[in-house]
Amino acid sequence: MKKLSYLFILLLITVMGCRKDPFQLAADPAINSTGLRLLLPFTGTSININPALGNTPVVLTWSPATSNTGSPITYKWVAVGKTAGGNIDAPSLSIASDNNGTATKLSLTYASLKAAMEKAGFPLPTSDQAPFEMLWSVVAEDGKTTARSQDVYTINILYNRDGITFPFSLIGLPSSTSTTYYDPASASNMLTFNWTKPTVARPSVNPPKFSVQFYAEAKDGNGNIIQPDVTKAPLFSVTPGNSAKDTFINISTKALSDSITKYITSDLTATVKLSWTVKASSYSSTVTPIPGIHIIWAPANSLYVIRVNTIRLYMPGGYQASQNLGNNWDPPTAPELIRDTRTTNQLYYTYAYLNANDQFKITQGRSWDVNWGQDGAGNLVPGGNNNFKVDTAGIYRISIDRTNLKYDIRLGRMGFVGGAVTGVGWNPPSVFPTSAMAYIARDQFLGIYDFAADGWKMIDNDSWNNGDINVTNTRSYGSLGASGSSLVVNADNMPNIASAGKYRVIWDGSDKNNIKYSLSNGAMYVIGSATLGGWDNNASQNDTQRPPLAYMGNGVWQGSVTLTAGEIKFIVLKGSWDFNYGGSGGKISQGGANIAVSAGTYTITVDEYNQTYTIN
Repeated sequence: MKKLSYLFILLLITVMGCRKDPFQLAADPAINSTGLRLLLPFTGTSININPALGNTPVVLTWSPATSNTGSPITYKWVAVGKTAGGNIDAPSLSIASDNNGTATKLSLTYASLKAAMEKAGFPLPTSDQAPFEMLWSVVAEDGKTTARSQDVYTINILYNRDGITFPFSLIGLPSSTSTTYYDPASASNMLTFNWTKPTVARPSVNPPKFSVQFYAEAKDGNGNIIQPDVTKAPLFSVTPGNSAKDTFINISTKALSDSITKYITSDLTATVKLSWTVKASSYSSTVTPIPGIHIIWAPANSLYVIRVNTIRLYMPGGYQASQNLGNNWDPPTAPELIRDTRTTNQLYYTYAYLNANDQFKITQGRSWDVNWGQDGAGNLVPGGNNNFKVDTAGIYRISIDRTNLKYDIRLGRMGFVGGAVTGVGWNPPSVFPTSAMAYIARDQFLGIYDFAADGWKMIDNDSWNNGDINVTNTRSYGSLGASGSSLVVNADNMPNIASAGKYRVIWDGSDKNNIKYSLSNGAMYVIGSATLGGWDNNASQNDTQRPPLAYMGNGVWQGSVTLTAGEIKFIVLKGSWDFNYGGSGGKISQGGANIAVSAGTYTITVDEYNQTYTIN
């Protein structure tokens, strides 16, 4: 009997020794765990919990195990602390996967992960401590047997007691790319900047604090305005009241101007293009703040500032009606003078045609409230009864100095000077008439010239400027850019002529805010449905398809052209519509209407200097 008892105990020990541990790695006869592999998040992933974003998803995924018996398989996510010497086969935390354990993923959130960790007794370090290293894996069950994935991954958990999140946006000033005048001397003119209040994790402990930040406008490669790089320091910033907790701040135009002067430019005439945003933060002083968790920025608004109010001068007179410039002596319809925008300068000027005995005055603004007459000796007389008057018909340059109350009226003209100007060089006395341009409209000149490859400028007198800024001095014009760019006065040369040849140049002051120039091919072609080439404007067309006109000198182009019934225009470069003439009634105009013609062979003449055409 005793011998039988020993045999029973030995058999029991043998059976117990063969029983599987519920979390052992060996393949189970009922569950094939070979395919049970962890996917996401990758081992070593850090999760930085922002308590203000409790609904942020945390999703863990794995590939499925298979059942050798056909029984349904369920999954549990298991975790244990690594730093405490935890054993993944004795987990502190076990959660069934989605869909009552049938899915191969577990969907948590920041909030539910935090709650599960607290329930399991895991520590929740704050952002100034080392992260908590958590081991995790997945266990598959079929109701009878259990198998764990051979993978064990690590997640580094960092919990922040404080956090801040969107929605967070600016309310005002509204975003605008229109330049606005702000008085640099006014401490009473206020600009109100305000914004919404973002959500924070502990509003009673660390309510959001704000800083209004100003950056230089940034653009992408296509010229589109983009958000500023808030990882870099702003040009300047302003802190709102109530210990930075107010969601608004009133900034005087003087304070804004003073900051622009200190940190950006002292030039009051410069248009300052800013992007402004608000930085919001919520954290304790002992914490190293993390952007995106403790700090966020509202999407920026544009702010364009100019600190010198634009004073505009106008020229009402008895000549207006005859030149289709409104009613005589009517400031609201009178032409505007060009502002000479050189720094510290108060000069205004225009190039205009006047008939003999035409009279005019100068007004500041489009009313008679501020106006000037003259004393006949070059001095402006505020509100004076003596009008300005010209005795002889002609083109005049009229210059006004509103600060020093001076004026000058002289011959209005424009020409080419420089190494590229054959027969003239850099010698202003040789400009007129050799390289003179033609006056084609108020504040517009056009010249056609055979240039050499070299530097050049445009000039309105037969001598150089002596360095002064006054009403009598010469104005020479250069530019820093290609055709279509703005002109600068008495400074840079024009971009060099790259290839010798005939060119058409236009000095264009029609936009009083931006005088500019154009440089185009010195040629003329007929285009349109009445030509063999039709309206198909491409560079490969021959002279039969795109009839050329020959240059006759003095701005005149002429040629014999056979046309069918239809319409025509004039272009200066095959394959380009950038510069073209249309017209009506014998007058040409840039970009003007198509010109109707009947079938026949005609002598076509285009006079650019007089802006006329004939078809005979």
